[in-house]
Amino acid sequence: MHQNNPPVINIFDALQQEKDTTGTGLLRAHLVDYGDYAVTTFEMSPNRPAATHYHTFGDFDFFVIIKGSGQLHLAQVEDDKIVPGSEEIKPLKQGDFCAVSPYTLHGMEALENGMTVMGFAPKNHNGDYRSSEQNISTDYFEPK
Repeated sequence: MHQNNPPVINIFDALQQEKDTTGTGLLRAHLVDYGDYAVTTFEMSPNRPAATHYHTFGDFDFFVIIKGSGQLHLAQVEDDKIVPGSEEIKPLKQGDFCAVSPYTLHGMEALENGMTVMGFAPKNHNGDYRSSEQNISTDYFEPK
């Protein structure tokens, strides 16, 4: 069976059409669903803190940093708790690629120039838990 190719989409044009309705400094544009994956781009305002979450179902999330710089906050999760000693922060800059597996608490923090990211994630991420709902974030991720 022949599948049609998705259209050419300019991610910056797609982001310009979005509005930050939540006041969180995040613009998100859904670009396309293709097979089992969804492709999304998002733009984070300068100095936007990480909003951590994790997935309990699906495959890896993949991210490409298109513009700007930031940090990727990671920690392993077991029984809805952060595994002690698993926390890490990885620097991100334009051109970087990273992958995040299920049961990994993750969130990106934009630095002073903001950050534009393209994400490729399984559409079946139906188990998405915000750390604030699960009460597993620590001062490591969200300083008081």
